[in-house]
Amino acid sequence: MRNTVLFGGSSNPELAKAMAHRLGIPVGGVTLSKFKNNETNVEIHESVRDQDVFIVQSGCGHVNDTFMELLIMIRTCRISSARKITAVIPCFPYARQPDRVFNKKGETSGRILFTEEQVLFPKRPVQE
Repeated sequence: MRNTVLFGGSSNPELAKAMAHRLGIPVGGVTLSKFKNNETNVEIHESVRDQDVFIVQSGCGHVNDTFMELLIMIRTCRISSARKITAVIPCFPYARQPDRVFNKKGETSGRILFTEEQVLFPKRPVQE
C-alpha cells in the first residue's frame, strides 16, 4: 500500500504487527515512554507528510494512559501534515458508560470522550 503508515500504541503492539504483516507494510517507528513525573512521551521516527496514517491503539489495560498516547500520536501526525489520520480502536474506552441512566452526581466519562472527539476531530463528526 503506497503512502500508508501504520503505527501501534503500547496497548497491543502484537495486533499492530499482525495488521501490518497482513497489509504488507512495516510498522512505523515510534517510541512511547514516560517522563519521571509519569507524563506520556511520544516520538514518531517516520515522515508522515502526505501519508495516510493508521494508529492502532486499544482502550484496554491502563485506559487513561493508552487514550492519552492515542491523542498525542494523532496530534503529532496532524502537526506533521499527514493527509488522513485513522484511529483503529478495537476496544473503545468508556464505551459502556453512555448506556447508564443520567446521574445527578456527575457526567458519564463516555459522553466526555465523545464530546472531546468532536472537538479534536472536527472534520469527521461522530455518527451514531
